[in-house]
Amino acid sequence: MKVLYIVRGIPGSGKTTYAEGLGLKHHYETDQFWGEDYAFDPSRLREAHQWCQDVTETALADGNDVVVSNTFIRQWEIEPYRRMAERHQADVVEHICRGSYQSVHNVPDHIVAKMERQFEEHAGR
Repeated sequence: MKVLYIVRGIPGSGKTTYAEGLGLKHHYETDQFWGEDYAFDPSRLREAHQWCQDVTETALADGNDVVVSNTFIRQWEIEPYRRMAERHQADVVEHICRGSYQSVHNVPDHIVAKMERQFEEHAGR
């Protein structure tokens, strides 16, 4: 059975490192949309998330295990991935990263703190 790994956590918690440690060929995160120079454009955030969902769904449809590492602060942000896993008969394994490292994308501390306050551990919380 295919597996979709969902790796969550606030910026700087170790999501990418954990996801890369799984050693899967198909590892996606919205940050990849911005390219190697990380040309972040908040007006394209919806497009970036759609890209991540699209490449994940394609990999699952092709029969691959996939890992997606994004902040996924709110449970509703995970739902499109849960639905695609169901469509492609993939198990979902969720991992929350709790490390405390410097964000590689220089997310301001006040934004990280806000995300930490809003982080939903489990559905319905």
